[in-house]
Amino acid sequence: MADKLGVVAGDRLILLLSGSIPERRQFTVAGIFQTGMNEFDNNLAVIHMTDALQLTKREGPDGVTIKTIDAMQAPSISRAAALGLNGQFGVIDWTQRNRNFFFALKTQKLVMFVILSLIIAVAAFNIIATLVMVVVDKQADIAILKTQGATPRSIMKIFIVQGIIIGLTGMILGDILGIWLAHHIDSLIGLVESTFAIKVLPCDVYMICDFPTDIQWSDVALISLLAFALCLTATIYPAWRAAATQPAETLRYE
Repeated sequence: MADKLGVVAGDRLILLLSGSIPERRQFTVAGIFQTGMNEFDNNLAVIHMTDALQLTKREGPDGVTIKTIDAMQAPSISRAAALGLNGQFGVIDWTQRNRNFFFALKTQKLVMFVILSLIIAVAAFNIIATLVMVVVDKQADIAILKTQGATPRSIMKIFIVQGIIIGLTGMILGDILGIWLAHHIDSLIGLVESTFAIKVLPCDVYMICDFPTDIQWSDVALISLLAFALCLTATIYPAWRAAATQPAETLRYE
């Protein structure tokens, strides 16, 4: 803000407080501070409490700020404080103050789930294509198995098991790779930044300098189950097509 206004310590500024009767007050810049967060550094200025009370025509402060040891406990502490005050005062915590931000995160998480599901669906279609090609390539072998007494159910089991093995292998490897990346994302981002001389997360813009990771095992399990279910579903059509092979028609030109 000081850079935009072109002021340094010792310069004078006029503060205009809008209202029915605008208030004007001249201030002297006592010092310039930097929080490292772009949102605050662009919009935040601090004045003395006495001057603030005079400008707002108040006798004293109308609120207090409480800092908790554990920031994640703020919602429960605010609820307890509101009950203890019997509704005489309003209580708001940092999660309520930044409600739009958390709503955006929740929406982003839902969108990422949909995108990831579509990626898994594409992989499932690849399994369908692979098994269909196997069925076409192995039609003669399937016909021979049928002539030797193999039932359509047993033929279906063969291709369903093959599809399950492919799906389980991909699911397990994907889980291992994803969990490893989550645990080592900071070092990988640091490597990218040092190699290409870029800053992936500027601290003054995003308010964080690294990627904090917290693996939600319930989400990992949900995605894994979804992947397995799609892979299992993808095997049904190729297996049915293999089971429907007619030995006489297939072996006629062999």
